[in-house]
Amino acid sequence: MKKLFIVLVVAAMGLPMSVTVSASPAPIAAAAASSTEIDKLLDQYEKAVLAYAAAAKKAQNGDMNAMAKMTELAAKVADLSEKLDKESKNMSQKQALRLSQIAAKMAAAMQ
Repeated sequence: MKKLFIVLVVAAMGLPMSVTVSASPAPIAAAAASSTEIDKLLDQYEKAVLAYAAAAKKAQNGDMNAMAKMTELAAKVADLSEKLDKESKNMSQKQALRLSQIAAKMAAAMQ
């Protein structure tokens, strides 16, 4: 979670960021998520981030319901972010890139 938070902060500050993925595969633990499970987590994360961004836009116009929804969505995004952070060692390069792109969308929505 701390790593993703740092990525969000760096993205929000407009600083260049990169994702480093090891060329050699990491040993896979018995409890590690499969590539398909990681893709599902990424799908859920992206959906939550896009919903948060939409609610943030409405909240800027004074929509109180959207502000309440943002709180709910922020908790969901944080939970998914933590799960993805735990699986970061098991991600393919494509998945890691997708994660950083979604995190950048969240950083933009938070501004």
